[in-house]
Amino acid sequence: MARDRKQPTIATLIDGYNLMFQSIGAPDARRGALALREARQYCLEYIAARMSEWDRSRVWIVFDSQADLGLPKEHFYRGIRVTFSRDHSSADELIIQAIRSHPTPKKLTVVSSDHQIQRAGLGRGARVMESEDWVTHRLPECPSELFADERSPGGLSIDDKLGPIGDASEFLDHVQGGGGSVEKPTDTGRPIGPDETKEWLDRFGY
Repeated sequence: MARDRKQPTIATLIDGYNLMFQSIGAPDARRGALALREARQYCLEYIAARMSEWDRSRVWIVFDSQADLGLPKEHFYRGIRVTFSRDHSSADELIIQAIRSHPTPKKLTVVSSDHQIQRAGLGRGARVMESEDWVTHRLPECPSELFADERSPGGLSIDDKLGPIGDASEFLDHVQGGGGSVEKPTDTGRPIGPDETKEWLDRFGY
């Protein structure tokens, strides 16, 4: 897995749309073409706001994309590595490739409800978690801005702190000072399956 020498080894590899649709929220169809982008932005902020700077630097989120979205194919969101899979046939292919090339797979957590990705992770001895389980049990209870101290290589990591998730609106009010452009996605009250996820991606040219 290619990485900058100054960038810590990835500890958490996330199937982006799987996590978003399964555990955080579906796009609001009333927002039209902006819906998927806003939901993705909300997903990233949801995760970033609950991690220390150190933990964020060790997370890689991969989203499906077969089109040029007017965004770089890879960027960093508050320290989190974010990649769109437009150089691969799918996000699954890129994630599996990353699992296979990870230098220390037994220290890697793979977050996806996709069985093919799960098998690839288990085959290399990685910790594999369903998206809903990771959101519920691995994200800290408090936003990172409220942490008294930042996690460090010698300190506690996200896996050392378990806790339930609170109301998402509370941390968005804190992060954005009560206002901002990150829209909360529609809460469907149910996980969205692969077919419905694909329908969303096809609808908006992703």
